[in-house]
Amino acid sequence: MTEAAGTVEPAASGTAGLAASGTADNAEGSETFPDVPADAPVGAVGIAYALASAIVVLDQATKTLVLDVLTPGRFVPWLGGGVGWQLVLNPGGAFGLPAPHWLFLAVTVVVVVVVARSLPRVPTLLHAAAYGLLLAGALGNAIDRLVRAGGPGFGRGYVVDFVAWGGF
Repeated sequence: MTEAAGTVEPAASGTAGLAASGTADNAEGSETFPDVPADAPVGAVGIAYALASAIVVLDQATKTLVLDVLTPGRFVPWLGGGVGWQLVLNPGGAFGLPAPHWLFLAVTVVVVVVVARSLPRVPTLLHAAAYGLLLAGALGNAIDRLVRAGGPGFGRGYVVDFVAWGGF
């Protein structure tokens, strides 16, 4: 407390000295705050999570439909002979890359954590939407692996793939 000209003013608190660099000067030392851009778009995190949620729901609905309509391995042309629909139950990674089943779920956890930690610092809403799509893809595949039985044991399910392009 300081006294000036007969009035009593409270002393500045230990965290009141915020510097422009994002640190607080206090008696115990300095505390660093996350680097959030001054022009970070408002609502970017919410937009990314809302987009991810909507895409995951749409992803699971289309996969359920495809499982009911398409025959595994049979190509159905859509845009000429090179692009179409073909149901593949993929127990591996991209393009059927073989790897231990637990690896895919571990990579999903890493992707989700990195995206969630990065979202508050996105510079534009376009970046937030891209992160939302990345999050949706990771979560959609993880859901497939957890709920679509592909073998005995936890997380050994398959990912439903159905867009065929060329030989892929």
